[in-house]
Amino acid sequence: MLLWVVDDTRPAGCKEADSAFVPWTPIRTPVVLTKLDRSDDIRATPTSTGFDLDCLVVNCDIGLPKFLLKGFHNCLFVVWIDWYHDPRQPGQSNLVRLVNLKARVTDPSLQDVFKAHFPQKILYSRSSTEHDLTSYLLDFTRHTPRDFIQVLTHIQPFAPRVVDPALIRRPLSQDQVLSGMRSYSIDYFLPEIKDELVGYFSNDDVTSAIDLIGSMRNREFTFIELTKRAGRQKRFISLDLASMITALFECSAIGNVHSRKGRKGDTTYYTFKYRNRNSTLNLEDRLTLHRGMWKALNLI
Repeated sequence: MLLWVVDDTRPAGCKEADSAFVPWTPIRTPVVLTKLDRSDDIRATPTSTGFDLDCLVVNCDIGLPKFLLKGFHNCLFVVWIDWYHDPRQPGQSNLVRLVNLKARVTDPSLQDVFKAHFPQKILYSRSSTEHDLTSYLLDFTRHTPRDFIQVLTHIQPFAPRVVDPALIRRPLSQDQVLSGMRSYSIDYFLPEIKDELVGYFSNDDVTSAIDLIGSMRNREFTFIELTKRAGRQKRFISLDLASMITALFECSAIGNVHSRKGRKGDTTYYTFKYRNRNSTLNLEDRLTLHRGMWKALNLI
């Protein structure tokens, strides 16, 4: 059986520029695709030639563009690896389990890294509300291993240093967690979103679009409001905003928010691609920025 695995995990010895698909069979050592190059020549390869496959395994972590799937002819089935989990049960998320498994490699006695080293709740004094720690962390991600591990990687530098290794490490404080989330948003999440748009738009257009969105000074806005703001400055006038917002929706940087009336009052619903890969953008509904972008755009 010919099986292709599409992932963004770079195997040892694989160069950054190596963007060719690598087929493998179950008998051979698996080799996976490096981070997708969305340049025009790569885009044309699968659609013009086509591939005869028995199975295509796609990790949703990379947000595989739909045009790539058109080139896979006679493919018996496609397996999507979807990491999204019901946010009402964050402790059962496979991402949480993944982190705990990785942590036990270093410390086999560690059962739950979040209970051992993190505050259990994030408290907001202004609104007098509190959030479960794992739910709070997951909300800053697109529920992918890459995003979630980057959250912890950016919190790690703010952890209290242990002078004596024999001493029990103190749990992180809420302020230390929040400092890490700020670093994650600025140094990882926003640059990652910009990278998602490379190949579809020029670097200048991507920068201008992010600047325009940031200038809204709001986490939620309408497409009409965005268009009006763009018309006030020359550098924004040439932007193809509909295509840009669509691309941002596809990589889950932007979602839709709308309300429905019910017997108990209005209920607000949020639509993001990472929650449901079949969801579609509605430019007539209000647009909402992913929480991971808030701190980078100075909206929190």
